[in-house]
Amino acid sequence: MGEDLDPADLRLKYGETWVFESIVGAIPGIDVSDRTALALQLVVFEAIVVLVAAAYGRWQAVLPGTAAVLVATAGSALMLDIGRRVRRAAVPDTYRQLLFSSSLEVVLGVVGYATVLTILFAYQPRHGPTLLESVLGPQVPLLAAFLFFVILWDIAYRVGTGWWIALLALWRAVTLDVEGQLADEVRAIDYRTAAFGVVQLVLLPFVWEFPLLAAALLGHVLAVFVVIAGARLKTGP
Repeated sequence: MGEDLDPADLRLKYGETWVFESIVGAIPGIDVSDRTALALQLVVFEAIVVLVAAAYGRWQAVLPGTAAVLVATAGSALMLDIGRRVRRAAVPDTYRQLLFSSSLEVVLGVVGYATVLTILFAYQPRHGPTLLESVLGPQVPLLAAFLFFVILWDIAYRVGTGWWIALLALWRAVTLDVEGQLADEVRAIDYRTAAFGVVQLVLLPFVWEFPLLAAALLGHVLAVFVVIAGARLKTGP
């Protein structure tokens, strides 16, 4: 993610941050570096996954749970890194406002979350056990189910953010002229967005037995690559 900036050198303003940054920033007494926040997210969620698995004897859930926590943490790293780059670079105000102030990454996250829930509970029961039952067994503990949905939303929100960044990359390539140092910065943003798509593929082995979910995951990652590739073809490699 690179070097953390001194808060005195870069003050985040509400309206110029991701939604999750604004929420964390609104908690009294919370002022930690990006690296510390990411480490806490990874350690705390992984510890909860292991504790819930131990409490209910669902050790088969640890590996997919760990993969999901890693993807969510990677998404947080992407958002923090890109947010810092955009606030530091001389990007056009329109791009900055669309990226941070529209909250469309939340809308896309909700759409993705609702899509996965529809597949899990409307489509999959007609074709066999659901992913939830596959991971947590036929008698799903309520606390484990709650954790499953929290982590699922965590991933969906960050996937929605990746989609919004990718769509804005294409919009930026078509409507804005960037060059020099700014071109280097937006190129780094595009490549990191594509890299986050690759990271999400660690979930593929755990949904491979569920063809619609596997196809949705592969199709989503491929679509992000296509959009980013279109942006890069327009602005240069």
